Amino acid sequence: MCKYGSCTISSRWRQSGAVLFVALIALVALALAAVALVRSVDTNMIVSGNIAFKQSATLSGDSGTETAIAWLRAEFDTDQTKLHNHDAGNGYYATNSTSEFDIDDSSHWATDNKYGVASGDSINDEGVESATGNQIRYVIQRMCSEDGEPTEAICINAPGGLSNSSSKGVSATPPLTGTSNPLSPLYRVTVRVTGPRNTVSFIQAFVY
Repeated sequence: MCKYGSCTISSRWRQSGAVLFVALIALVALALAAVALVRSVDTNMIVSGNIAFKQSATLSGDSGTETAIAWLRAEFDTDQTKLHNHDAGNGYYATNSTSEFDIDDSSHWATDNKYGVASGDSINDEGVESATGNQIRYVIQRMCSEDGEPTEAICINAPGGLSNSSSKGVSATPPLTGTSNPLSPLYRVTVRVTGPRNTVSFIQAFVY
């Protein structure tokens, strides 16, 4: 209402602009909080998924270990002298030297004649499990500094002889000859499992 050339504005209209400004700030703050919450949930889901893939790959490693041990047993039953020399086509090395097979060298895992392939009812010729999609490869290394017939001087040995019990911690080869306490060379089985989202797991086991 104007009087004598001057106008006055009621306090109700003067406060409307301030309320709108505060409401906009609150709206922006709520939007930022919602975005942060969504990103947090997405991150948690991705992390949970990666952990699940990692666990699946680790569990699949058992198939590679069992296949490697079965191969060792089959070689012993057929001709144990075959274990005295390298058989790269089946992923077997008679020494633990990195000059023949370096576990840390990714190119060794990428060449077909450098490692063995896991087998089983649910695993195809490429070592891929049908249920999980994990690719399972293994390498067997005899813990000896030289190839040839194993001796106490060149091999890391464990007590025991050939056993037909379970595959974990049992002998897959005959005891070394010429010793009062029968010994068997140790074998290191390294399994590499490659799964979805570039998941990679390594599992190692020693058998004798």
